[in-house]
Amino acid sequence: MPFILSTAQHGPDIPGPVGLDESLQLEPEPHTSVGSSLTGSYDLVTTCDTYHNAIADGSVEIYHAELRPTSSLNNEQERNSIPVVVKIALTQDGYTKILHEGRFYSKHLGPLVEDHMAPICYGAFKVLNRTGKDHAHGCLILQDCGQLVGYGDVALRDRDPDGDAAYIRAAVLSAVRKLHTLGLTHGDLPFGHITRMPDRSVRIIGFTHAQTGHECQYTLSDADLWGRPQPEPGAVGCSEIYDVCEGLNIFVPGFFEYIDTYLPASLIEDQDLESIADNAPEGTRPAYALRRAYGAALVYLEEWFPEVAVRMQNEMGKGLKERCRVYQKAKDEREAKRRMSMREPASTQ
Repeated sequence: MPFILSTAQHGPDIPGPVGLDESLQLEPEPHTSVGSSLTGSYDLVTTCDTYHNAIADGSVEIYHAELRPTSSLNNEQERNSIPVVVKIALTQDGYTKILHEGRFYSKHLGPLVEDHMAPICYGAFKVLNRTGKDHAHGCLILQDCGQLVGYGDVALRDRDPDGDAAYIRAAVLSAVRKLHTLGLTHGDLPFGHITRMPDRSVRIIGFTHAQTGHECQYTLSDADLWGRPQPEPGAVGCSEIYDVCEGLNIFVPGFFEYIDTYLPASLIEDQDLESIADNAPEGTRPAYALRRAYGAALVYLEEWFPEVAVRMQNEMGKGLKERCRVYQKAKDEREAKRRMSMREPASTQ
């Protein structure tokens, strides 16, 4: 027996207008489901508004809901219910959008659903007996994929004791790369469309803006991207992968603040404090400029590479005074030679 949506209605905690009620007759649209093994008759009952990702023009509303076996008693329904997200089309234009999305899932996203990288799509259903303007035109039912991932979940590497942020970054990058191998782009990543399941697995959702025909020019390996100072966009070869890496902090910032300017982080990577100090404003005493260079490098490393920051303190901190003295002396000698070449008396400090 195929999957049948017997009724679709709002739960008691959902305020009107109704959109759905148990009197509506719903017909499944062909070629709009993927990954579902459901059979038999189910009732759809919404449980709460998702408060995100509703279509801005008001044509579609999105709710958390449950699919409950129609023939079961109430207690059995609760035990056997399946958590889902339902997109309810309030206008004909909204129904066209969700129907397109369901067909996109069915035609293109099977490999991602199979690999647990995108939600199961249970299909689109058309309302056959609309009798009022508040009645929905139809709905699209998708697997409930847990909680949205936000910036705070991937913000800093030194606040990730359980490795959750690193896992999210790796899983999302893997899913996006697979999406691109299928010739698809998502079009609206990273935040708002990445979720995390209770088992920590990650899903990409919200394929409203997805496009076909993508020929990915991604040029780097994951190892080249991971935890490196942010490259120029063209160095990655794919704007969507670049945006994902930037948003999820797969890159670290490619520049750091030094006094009144920003300098390439590669100077820190090379431990070239003297080149950093060379960028101090004119008139800055060289020894002071070098101490500020050390401080700026340490601030950057403590935020993005805390273990390297500790090593830097251990290896360079004790010798910083002597390094400043040598740098000051070299600068003084260079300045003295410059003045002599201009036949001006050299001043001593």
